[in-house]
Amino acid sequence: MSFSESMVVQKGSPIQHAINHRLAELNKSGIFKKWKRDASPPVKVCSRSPEEILVKDKLKYNSIRGMLLVLASGLIAGLIVFCLELGVARITSHSQVAPEYPVEQ
Repeated sequence: MSFSESMVVQKGSPIQHAINHRLAELNKSGIFKKWKRDASPPVKVCSRSPEEILVKDKLKYNSIRGMLLVLASGLIAGLIVFCLELGVARITSHSQVAPEYPVEQ
């Protein structure tokens, strides 16, 4: 079948052939196309199109430099915090001494 409509049934189900036949008939009759047209608005029409396009310039590095700086700052801060966590974990794991238990003789 060359259409995307489908229905999941158990493998070897006795109704599988009937469902495939009905789906093919619905596709051939054009009901799926009608449902899709009714369910979604036409692509060429924009219900809230702006009256005036405010930005006409191409995207340039200078226009996104601030956002990239914020991103880089966040990545560097995260890396510093990660390194600090590793250092603290290493220090605290070496400083913990196993409790001494009295040896019974």
